[in-house]
Amino acid sequence: DVFVDILACVSDDLSNRGANLNCVDPICPHPGGSALNTASHLASLSRNDQWNLSLYGATGADFWEDFIKNHCNKCGLDFRNTVVPDTATAVCIAVSNSTVQSFISHKGATSKFSPSDLDIEELSQFNHIHLGGIKSTLALQNFLPGVVDELKKRNNNLTFSLNINSGFRGDWCHQLIERMDVFVQNREEALSISGKETVREALIWLASRVKKLAIVTLGHEGLMAVDVLSKCMYKIGAVHIHAADTTGCGDAFIAAFLKYWLSEYDLNRVFVNASKAAAFIALKVGACTELLSDTDYFPNVQLHVDVDQI
Repeated sequence: DVFVDILACVSDDLSNRGANLNCVDPICPHPGGSALNTASHLASLSRNDQWNLSLYGATGADFWEDFIKNHCNKCGLDFRNTVVPDTATAVCIAVSNSTVQSFISHKGATSKFSPSDLDIEELSQFNHIHLGGIKSTLALQNFLPGVVDELKKRNNNLTFSLNINSGFRGDWCHQLIERMDVFVQNREEALSISGKETVREALIWLASRVKKLAIVTLGHEGLMAVDVLSKCMYKIGAVHIHAADTTGCGDAFIAAFLKYWLSEYDLNRVFVNASKAAAFIALKVGACTELLSDTDYFPNVQLHVDVDQI
C-alpha cells in the first residue's frame, strides 16, 4: 500500500468528543502506508549492501504522486508506480497521542492496484518479496494466493513475508498465510485472524500454517515468535520509552527484521535489533521522519530473551 499520512499528535484525551484538541507538533503530510514505510526503512538500512530493492504500488496523477516519488528518490528506493487515472492518491488522516491512535482513510489509487499492474516475470527475479498493507489493496487481495503460486513456479527459491495490517479472516487470507515463509502481525490482528483467545494459542495456530517464522508483536510488551523448523518459541522484551508517536512502529520493526533475517543473523539478534528499531521510531513523529540506519539505537539496553521448545 502507498499512502500519504496527515499526522496530528495531540497531548489531550482523544475520547473527549467535540473538544478542540491541542496539537503538539505542526500538522504535516508524511509518506505512509505500511509497504511504503517498510520499504523506505529497508532501503536506508541496506544502503551499503547493494540490494536491488523495489516497491510496487499505485498513486493518482496528482500533487501527492510527486510527493511520494520525491520521498522514494531520497531513500534510494526504486518505486515501480502505477498511476491510476481519475483517482486520488490514498490519504490517511492519523490523530494520536502517546497511547491511542485514530485513523480516517481514503484508499484511492491503492484500492485499485490490481494483478494486471504486476509484472510476474520481473517479480520472479527477486530473492524475497514482502507483502505489506494489503488490507487496502482491494482489487488485488483475492488474487494474491494465485500470484504467489505463479511466482513460486518460476522461482522455487523465492521467499515471502506478509503483514496484512488488519484482522482479516476468510479463504483468501488463510490461503495466503499458508504460502508464506514469514508472517508478522500485532496482537489484536493475530487474535482476530486465528480466532484464538490468547497470544500463545494464536502464535501456535499461525506457526502450523507458515513455513519458517510466525511473529506477533506486543507493543510495549515486546514480541513472541515461533521458529517452525526448530519448534522454538521466542519471547523478547521491549525497550521502555515515552513514545511520541507509534505510527509506523510495526513497519519499522518489519524493515529491520527483514534486513537482519535476510542477512542470516542469529534469530535472537534479529528480534532484538528489530525491537530496538521500532522503539527508536516511536520517539519520532511520523513513520519515516527519520529513516533507520544499521546501528544499535539503545546500546546500553539489554532486552530480555526467553527461548522454549513447543
